[in-house]
Amino acid sequence: MADNAIGAATHALRTMVGASDGVKDQAVQLASAANQAATSGNTALQVTSPGGWPVQSTPAVSTAPSASKAAGAAGVRHVATGCLLSLAAVAAQTIIYFTLRDGATGAGTILWQIGITQPAGGQFTMAFPLPNLPGTAATAMTLELTNAAGALTNPVATNFATATLFGFDAS
Repeated sequence: MADNAIGAATHALRTMVGASDGVKDQAVQLASAANQAATSGNTALQVTSPGGWPVQSTPAVSTAPSASKAAGAAGVRHVATGCLLSLAAVAAQTIIYFTLRDGATGAGTILWQIGITQPAGGQFTMAFPLPNLPGTAATAMTLELTNAAGALTNPVATNFATATLFGFDAS
């Protein structure tokens, strides 16, 4: 799109939404990776994201799930929008954590985490919306089962856990 068309579209949007600080017009910003990672979203225009993806991990009994989205190209950042977690406890399950990492399995900054326990015979399944959590550009993103220290851990013997991560890519 030509620069003059972008300028015209930006002017039209500012007119429609009254984007003015009383002194000068604020430019409407695109939903780029940099704008999404910014502390403030002032003037950032975002709509439903294209190119959404899911990654799922359904391992064998007594094995930790690890749903990982491989690193994107240079400048491409994964943005987590939600997850689906499940734990079927045949035996009583001590506390374990579903952990979202900005990185590969067992590495990287923890972006989100929830701890759960289950009595013997208990079933936990829940979908969690996530507030568009952006990862680092050109870095994997992983939803996995960990212990309190953040190390990958298996559920108690005979128990079964699954993890699905939803998101989209931004550049």
